[in-house]
Amino acid sequence: MKKSTDELNPSKNVATESANVAHEFLSCFQKMESPDFQESSLSDMCVDLGDIWTSQKKLATQLQKLMDDVQAKSYRDLANGLVDLRISLEHITWHSNRILEPMIKTAEFAYKQHESRQTKNSK
Repeated sequence: MKKSTDELNPSKNVATESANVAHEFLSCFQKMESPDFQESSLSDMCVDLGDIWTSQKKLATQLQKLMDDVQAKSYRDLANGLVDLRISLEHITWHSNRILEPMIKTAEFAYKQHESRQTKNSK
């Protein structure tokens, strides 16, 4: 299944999708009365989640194209694909590293909220 070059290039649609996903995450976290850490940390975490979401979709397309290039023995396309794949992985890694601290804080908050509600419901 060959993918067109247009599917691999950045586009306004990808940026829009990433922003929409980030906004959805932010809305959900705000409804859950997420922790008191800085609003910018929450916003950054949502942007990272949105970018990771859209990046994983691009990564799947790149991996399929890489497989196609290997099967076609297209060495130049294979080399280009590997370079593109590395760039995508570095992008995901950057967002993954940046998201760790706010993600841990949010998870700790969620566990505390769950325990608090369990305690209230058991009374």
